[in-house]
Amino acid sequence: MQRIIIDWLEFTLLKGFDIKWIADLFCIPLEEFEDLPKGGLGYKKQKFFNNIRIYYDGNVGMGIHIVISGQGCRYLESQGKNLFEMLDYLYSLDNINLSRLDLALDTDFDILSKVLQSIQKDLYSSKSRNIKVISSLTDSKLKADTVYIGSRSSLLMVRIYNKAIEQGVDYPWFRVEIVLKKDRIVMAVPFLRQNISHAFAGILTNYFRPLQSLKGQKCRSPTAKYWEKFLGEIEKISLYNNPQCKTIEDKYAWLVNQVEPTIALLSTAFEGNEWLNAVVKNGKKRLKEKDYRLLQKWREINYE
Repeated sequence: MQRIIIDWLEFTLLKGFDIKWIADLFCIPLEEFEDLPKGGLGYKKQKFFNNIRIYYDGNVGMGIHIVISGQGCRYLESQGKNLFEMLDYLYSLDNINLSRLDLALDTDFDILSKVLQSIQKDLYSSKSRNIKVISSLTDSKLKADTVYIGSRSSLLMVRIYNKAIEQGVDYPWFRVEIVLKKDRIVMAVPFLRQNISHAFAGILTNYFRPLQSLKGQKCRSPTAKYWEKFLGEIEKISLYNNPQCKTIEDKYAWLVNQVEPTIALLSTAFEGNEWLNAVVKNGKKRLKEKDYRLLQKWREINYE
């Protein structure tokens, strides 16, 4: 048992959309949605169906806000909806704000105990200093069942917990979640387009990495063997975005957003990619010192 799913999706449609469009997106008849007596999140009205909430009738410029909880995601999947394809479609639209995306990896491997041991031994490297362990009393014993890496208010947070305890089942079931918000979602989608499992492992490991041993600086220390076995081959992916300092990931996201259709069109027209190789060759001659500094920084982060 090991698969990656979308377990929460939240977004706002700003202009050119109505509630009927949203119902059609989900392939749910609009009349199936129940009108609730109260709105929420600053909106006056709310519609609800199978843990999918539509908030509307807010102030000017608020648009329509949609929240799909974990159960709502599972319902849409049961109806044949591919949530990663839907996310990719939403990402391509204008006048939309992606607010929250939860990516979850379910496994029967006890990754929680391993991570807790690494934390207790201070054998880990993390982008966040905020690590919280939540315990519960089971059979008169205090057992840790959740670890939070990062704060709930941050743009990226990792949560690792015992899903079996939460669901009350007696078989091994652990979950690793990456909670992304706002621009971190925008940065992540191009990588999810390429390969979902590689993107998940890369984002996770860039944010939190257990260590096999401490050899000098943590950033230079080897990754724990159990982590590599759990996630497979890992290439770290940074979603940090400093508006004052563009990154390689920023450049890639810009290319996907702005130029990808043009590249596809030219490749079709020229029947191949030889023209693109020529563009790359000529483009390298135009790189500046700041470009090489950007490349060096990216290599240091991804190939430490």
